[in-house]
Amino acid sequence: MNTMYYIKASSLLETVIAITIITLCSLVGTMVYSSIIDQTSPLLKYQYQYELDLHIQKATVLKDFSPSKKTYKGFTIEKKVTQSLYDEKIQKIIFIVTTAKDTIQYPLLTYNPTSDEI
Repeated sequence: MNTMYYIKASSLLETVIAITIITLCSLVGTMVYSSIIDQTSPLLKYQYQYELDLHIQKATVLKDFSPSKKTYKGFTIEKKVTQSLYDEKIQKIIFIVTTAKDTIQYPLLTYNPTSDEI
């Protein structure tokens, strides 16, 4: 008794549709991966955030209100200082962090009391 089993084969159209779906999925995956790679590296972000915190501490604790610009590897921090028009004891400090891809501004208001007010 020879029993023959027939296996149903897929058509050419089904194969083309499957390859098209796989290609679209890989295209979407590649686009998502490239957008993640193009973002600012997290290490650089942590480095400039640390340096910015040091600059903010120096400005607030040591009352350093002089404008400055420091260049680091991969980013630059610039400090611009202006006095308030209404009160000369209030300083407006803007820290500008410039990386290769973007520029971020961090505003800061500080109050510089006189010795009579302390």
